[in-house]
Amino acid sequence: MDNETKRAESLFLAGEFAESLSLLKELAKDPANGRDQYLLGLFYFYAVEVRWNGDRFLELVDSGWRAGDVLSGFFILYRDGEGNKKEMTEKYVEHMKKLLPMAKAGDPFAMRQIAILYERGLGRKINMDQAYDWYVRSAEKGLCLSMADAGRIAMDESFSRYDPKLAFTWFLKGAALGYHEAELRLGDCFYGAIGVEEDKEKAATCFERASNHGNGEASDALGTMYVLGDGISQDMDKAYEFFTKGAEQGSPSCMYKLGDCYLYGRGTEINYEKAMDLYLAAWDKGNVPAGRSIGRMHLLGLAKNSDASEGFRWIEKAADTGDIDAIASLGDCYVNGAGTEVDEEKGRTLLEEAAEQGQAEAICELGELALRDQDGDGAVRRFKEAAAQGYPRAENFLGLCYATGIGGTRNLRAAEECFRRSDAQGDPDAKLLMQQYLNA
Repeated sequence: MDNETKRAESLFLAGEFAESLSLLKELAKDPANGRDQYLLGLFYFYAVEVRWNGDRFLELVDSGWRAGDVLSGFFILYRDGEGNKKEMTEKYVEHMKKLLPMAKAGDPFAMRQIAILYERGLGRKINMDQAYDWYVRSAEKGLCLSMADAGRIAMDESFSRYDPKLAFTWFLKGAALGYHEAELRLGDCFYGAIGVEEDKEKAATCFERASNHGNGEASDALGTMYVLGDGISQDMDKAYEFFTKGAEQGSPSCMYKLGDCYLYGRGTEINYEKAMDLYLAAWDKGNVPAGRSIGRMHLLGLAKNSDASEGFRWIEKAADTGDIDAIASLGDCYVNGAGTEVDEEKGRTLLEEAAEQGQAEAICELGELALRDQDGDGAVRRFKEAAAQGYPRAENFLGLCYATGIGGTRNLRAAEECFRRSDAQGDPDAKLLMQQYLNA
């Protein structure tokens, strides 16, 4: 390895990513520099300082492999790993034989590849203890990528040496180098009290740093915290800002939630066309909830050239994936004949399926059906169950039951409490119900 390659590698290990990237871009212009091709490829594969680019990564490791770089060969093997199982196992075994001398000589990147082989069972049985030990050895040599993976395994409750405090320490070290994945996981630790006391303000700070380093998952986490006011002040403008950033970073979840911003006017003006475009983009990238939203826009007449039957088809597609919210919506379609013929039995079955998994809308709708069937006790039981999850529509119906004595004795104080909880969540019907039933 020549001196310039060593310098680029040292810069990477020190967290001087921008300088390392700039140097490697120059060094990799020479196709004979296989190690440089590999190192530059890592930037694109792990989205460090650049957007993730799988095509560019493969182009670089292909070039590195042709130049004889052993580390590049791992990714070529993995890419072409659909062949004969015995043959591929033998190839991974041969690759391990080439890696071991490099790892023993102190190469953190070779150590990391050995860890991956053990973790994924490539050429050998899965062995998480061995995987973890090799990630740790690599991390101790300063490789931030391995710090994040050592932490990830240590915080897995199924791991034999589960140690959330140690996981937190590894994430802290990786975050100190500015690696976005470690910053994200450090935020998860502060958010969920994993190996450290809960501190959602610190979690938000970690998520923001990871977002600024290009991590779409962190943008999603922080945007959601701003929507809910979860540990930080509710701020729809900030939520819109981070969902926009995450969508640009390629996060399907952020595309979906940015669609919600345009649909409901969160931090921006309502724009149904933009909402639909974002839902479609999110669906194309595998975000299932977006399919339900596309369907509902058609059913509510908010889509361009809205078509109720098209709305039903989208909700059915989302429900076919097992998405519980879509199953609840599909049940609603059958009960009310939205985009399809009424089939109340089928609809109730779907609503019950969703309700058993705690889906609040389905539980509330079953309460409404119980009201229609003059089953006051059943209705109140369902509304209480959904209201306990903070579902405002259920609070309204529960308040109505208390105000009129359905399912028990009238209780105007309890009715008011229900309506006020719904109003606090922004439900537009709550004040009207208070005026109608309580003269409030």
